[in-house]
Amino acid sequence: MCIVLSYCITIPQLALAQCTCANGDTPDSIVHNFTLTPTSNFSSTITFPKFDPAIGTLSCVNVNAMVTAVSNLSIRNLDSVQRDYQFLYTQAVSFSGPGGLSSFANKGLFYGPTSLDPYGTGLDSVHYGPDTPFNNYGLSKTITNVSAYMGTGNVNINYTNTGSTLLLQGSNNYQSTVSTFAWGEFKLTYFWCSAATLPTGMRNFYAIKKDQLVLLQWQTENEISNTTYEIQASEDGHAFKVLKGDPKRSSSVAYAAYEFQYEPAANYEGKMFFRIKQIKPSGSVGYSTIRMIDFSNGTEGSIVISPNPIVRDLNIGFSNPQTGELRVELVNALGQSIYSGLHRVNGHARLQLHLNKSSQPGIHYLRITNLSTNEQLVQKVILR
Repeated sequence: MCIVLSYCITIPQLALAQCTCANGDTPDSIVHNFTLTPTSNFSSTITFPKFDPAIGTLSCVNVNAMVTAVSNLSIRNLDSVQRDYQFLYTQAVSFSGPGGLSSFANKGLFYGPTSLDPYGTGLDSVHYGPDTPFNNYGLSKTITNVSAYMGTGNVNINYTNTGSTLLLQGSNNYQSTVSTFAWGEFKLTYFWCSAATLPTGMRNFYAIKKDQLVLLQWQTENEISNTTYEIQASEDGHAFKVLKGDPKRSSSVAYAAYEFQYEPAANYEGKMFFRIKQIKPSGSVGYSTIRMIDFSNGTEGSIVISPNPIVRDLNIGFSNPQTGELRVELVNALGQSIYSGLHRVNGHARLQLHLNKSSQPGIHYLRITNLSTNEQLVQKVILR
């Protein structure tokens, strides 16, 4: 005899209505899907692309899963006498991830009572199942602690499917074998808000990590006199604070270039997000795209340029081998492009370039963007 009882333990959910933009607007969304094929593994990794903070501010993250889990239970009496057995079998499914992401449920199946003959004689064992405690069952969780979901690469969600037995009647001298398998559909949704009005005439904003320092640089075109800038930073990509200090400025007739150096707290580890607030004399404001620097050990890529100073030929060495399509740009201090080209690579740690176009000697910036991962590497170079 098998009596099926179900019970669920849930964690209070953050209402999506609370996932709003600072101005009260409803956020936009980006959806990613993952299909888990049938597996008997206790634990499975669900992988999603991270959110690119350059497109806006990530407000919250929701993960929704529709899972099916099947169970089988075998019991063998190891006693030398006949025993009547009864069990409570519990199946549990869950997923968890960074930022407090967690959702789980469990259901119970009562098996027995079943009479089993002495060990090694007659019917000394019984098999229960296959049963389906979870059939297209929904799990969901929304979080606002989202810093781990931003940047390049992927974020991993861990899905577990487990089974356990509790003896209700019979001898402790028995053998149990539990086997489970599961499958399902997982959906991750990024709810994000557009930055306020984009700054007028501002371009080429990027952040460069040098040891424990961050160099922020940007250019402007046809800038209105008395325009000012605030440099803002955030540890979670959501709450920004103003950094003290003014950027250095150099200019020509139509262009201006800005540079700001920031030093985080000693031995800081983790991600940091940066943006620029533009304030015009009229009082109107605009915000740049967001750039991220990762201070975690061993996670930040870098490049080495040789020779430097450069005449025409240069070699680019990558600390992390690159795969995909690379956009390579060489710009002067005012943001004017000197060279731009696309290069397809597959696990390459070195790239050679020849600059045909003549340029004025001086300081320039080599900017390399992996169009597959959106990772951007920037290096100051000197042309002579």
